[in-house]
Amino acid sequence: MGKGIATGNEIEMVGRRKKVLLFSMSLAVLALLFFVASREWGGLDEGSASDASYGPGHFEVDEADALRQQEAAIERLGAPLLAKGNRGNSSSLEVGFRWNPDNPGIAESEQDAAWLEKNGYPGADVQMYLMSLPVDSLKTLSENGNHPAQAIYALRLAQAGASHADTQDILLRSAASGSVYALKMAGDIYMTVDGYRDPAMANAFYGLQTRSGDQAGFAQRHLLGRGLSEEQRLRSEVLEELMWRNLKKTCISTPRPGFMELLEKGLQPANEMNNK
Repeated sequence: MGKGIATGNEIEMVGRRKKVLLFSMSLAVLALLFFVASREWGGLDEGSASDASYGPGHFEVDEADALRQQEAAIERLGAPLLAKGNRGNSSSLEVGFRWNPDNPGIAESEQDAAWLEKNGYPGADVQMYLMSLPVDSLKTLSENGNHPAQAIYALRLAQAGASHADTQDILLRSAASGSVYALKMAGDIYMTVDGYRDPAMANAFYGLQTRSGDQAGFAQRHLLGRGLSEEQRLRSEVLEELMWRNLKKTCISTPRPGFMELLEKGLQPANEMNNK
């Protein structure tokens, strides 16, 4: 037959090819639709998981803004977290600094986390939970000797305009019973809270934090001290000494891991430190 006329077999083969092509295209469309749908459903699940695992971040900028942002995040996210199932196990979130290598927070190691817990610091989950509580609940925990709650209760009182004497009394009593976190919180309050801002007083409390064995106080004092006048520096030193005389009998703790190494490094001659 001529080249322009298709045989029966050729027509049948073309028909089969069309069917295969249509079937393949149908599979591709179905796969595409499934992929899009799974992305949308997966995206919702991923978003929910992201919200549930969100915690306060580390800020290296202005600490006043950082603290306010952290508190706002805690207030905003604390309630949803509790609603998702933590409320039934609230007692485990009232105190402690549990080591989590995937989310260590400010802890450098498991030993560091143990020191932080012993000295009144809350882990990120504990801080988030306590920040979400009403003031009356914080007061109850505070009166029952909960160190993290005492510090956060003092912060909430300061933000509400309580007297300096009342706020200091809570923090100094907490510090006297072994909470280094109370001294750190006192420094933060006097550095950031409206109506309390007093760089000399904040610097004095960070000095007490350092004297109690927490090297983080060194960094706070260094950052804050650069902006102090000579008069403020002198006042800060006097305040620190006066408060320390009342605290040193009960507030001295085993130094935080890394504290002694930092001191030893500071004792090295400057040329040796520069060569390392």
